Amino acid sequence: MEERVDPIQIIARPASWLAEDQVQALGVWMHHARKAGWQVEELAEPVDWSAGECGVVEIEGLRYLVRVGLRGRGRAIVAPDEHVGAFVADAVLNRRAMESYPVFVSTVWAEPILLQEGTASA
Repeated sequence: MEERVDPIQIIARPASWLAEDQVQALGVWMHHARKAGWQVEELAEPVDWSAGECGVVEIEGLRYLVRVGLRGRGRAIVAPDEHVGAFVADAVLNRRAMESYPVFVSTVWAEPILLQEGTASA
């Protein structure tokens, strides 16, 4: 039985919160897939950047579309001004409660590219 995590279960968070940075997001996802033990090759196939598509990869004979978008769950901290880091540090040091609320965060994932019936793989 396969002990590696299935590629569609690999979810990564890019370092940049900007979902527009698809090149960085693709690299992050590929790194996580390789770390999980998969042989991943980026394919030079056109993608729809405006729809959050980062690239197409081949993993041991199967193709996947890597996407980025607001899919993961996170929390946003409500700070009194733009100095969020100082606010958080002060709250932690002085044991004060911080206000936060749930938000969706930038996440990278892969979806299988299914071949149409009667279509041979390349």
